[in-house]
Amino acid sequence: AAAQQATMRTLEGLRKPIRGVVGHNMHLRRVPELEFFLDDTMRYVSPMNDLLDKVRQEREAREGTASKSDDTDATDTDALTDESADDELTDDDSTDDDSTDDGRS
Repeated sequence: AAAQQATMRTLEGLRKPIRGVVGHNMHLRRVPELEFFLDDTMRYVSPMNDLLDKVRQEREAREGTASKSDDTDATDTDALTDESADDELTDDDSTDDDSTDDGRS
């Protein structure tokens, strides 16, 4: 946290020179104000990724020890999901076709 604060202070101190370089390199007469902020997205994303990895590992462990009938059920569920996605595409396609059939462009 201290390193991040030091970096932010440094960026704030260099705001005008950075703005000048950006304007010069982009050949701009007027350069927008630069605003720096700390992007703390990784603080939220990292725990989510850890949870998703844990779920994936548990699923792989469960599927690795599952009986043949359990594997079939998982495949059937996947097939239903794929069919649902295909239906959505078909519905969208038919909607597009209907709008051109009524004479409007």
